[in-house]
Amino acid sequence: AWIAAEFGIKPPSRTAYYDWLEGMRKLEAPRRLQLALQAEREAAALAQTHKLDAGAANSLAAIGREAALNGSPATASRLINAAVSIAAIDLKAQELKLKREDQRIKAATLALSERKFEAMESRATAAEKRAEAAEAETAALKAKIAGLESALQEAGKSTAADPAAVAEALDKHLGVKK
Repeated sequence: AWIAAEFGIKPPSRTAYYDWLEGMRKLEAPRRLQLALQAEREAAALAQTHKLDAGAANSLAAIGREAALNGSPATASRLINAAVSIAAIDLKAQELKLKREDQRIKAATLALSERKFEAMESRATAAEKRAEAAEAETAALKAKIAGLESALQEAGKSTAADPAAVAEALDKHLGVKK
């Protein structure tokens, strides 16, 4: 009311406001479509460099929906198809990342298994060497025992008192003839 009194301007009616809004939308629609096409080109260029993610795909899909609402189904279709392509690229990138992580885990597991195997192999080799050394020591001890037994038998034969031999040696010493 004060605008009418101050400046002599009548406030607009709802119909006048909606008519003005429709006119502005008609004037704004080509610019919005141009921005949507530019966004599509930029998205395609980014897709080539693989720098897009799910957020960019969602944004592009939203622009496509807006283009569809503004009466440009061809542009909307291209934008939404680009968004789907970007989402697919992002999904493949995530799958590759998971596969690389899986490969890294498998490689680490394999390396750990190899270290365990090498440790077991070195323990087995050390045990075999100890067994061979023990066998060699046992063989040497057996040879020593055999030599001692042989020497003991030889010593027992010469010092063993055979009564008949002793009697004969005594008779010979005393000079007794038989």
